[in-house]
Amino acid sequence: MEAAPSARLKESHDGRWTLVLNNAELKFAPPAQTSIDPWGGWQPPAFDVIAHGALGVTIPTNSRGYGGRGHALWYCDAQERGRFGWYETAFMISPMTPKSTSLVPFAEFPGEAAAKAVWNGMAEYQVAWPFTAITVDDLHEFIDRWAGWFAAAAQGQLDHPTIVPERSPQGSWRQH
Repeated sequence: MEAAPSARLKESHDGRWTLVLNNAELKFAPPAQTSIDPWGGWQPPAFDVIAHGALGVTIPTNSRGYGGRGHALWYCDAQERGRFGWYETAFMISPMTPKSTSLVPFAEFPGEAAAKAVWNGMAEYQVAWPFTAITVDDLHEFIDRWAGWFAAAAQGQLDHPTIVPERSPQGSWRQH
């Protein structure tokens, strides 16, 4: 709020909050416990997800169908068995699939779509942002990146990423 004093904060009873500045919204879905078997019949990933949340920047959908971006926040042991931490990741629809979404990339909670994205084969969903550890000691890049996306959105300059995935997700989570 200090960095954007003209932004309005909207809070909901379930812990979600939204910062609104001009036509942009920075939205946060707080951590929630992940169910025991959320994968919808798909093979679960090789790692365990204990909790999940999300962060996103949205804008009014533009003439090209773009409405912002979202990233998932998963508390899991994505990279080393038994070593849990918060990871940021995001998802996309495979270019081979005749579907689209206004958010690119987008957040997914643990479920069937996320299971399809992290399995070893081709599917309609893919990981679009590497599983990136979020640590208290190194929040600077994370905060600066999201503040930049929110500022760009508030100025009407947030646009669809030129390439997706923006950062290679290969090898950022355990497969076995």
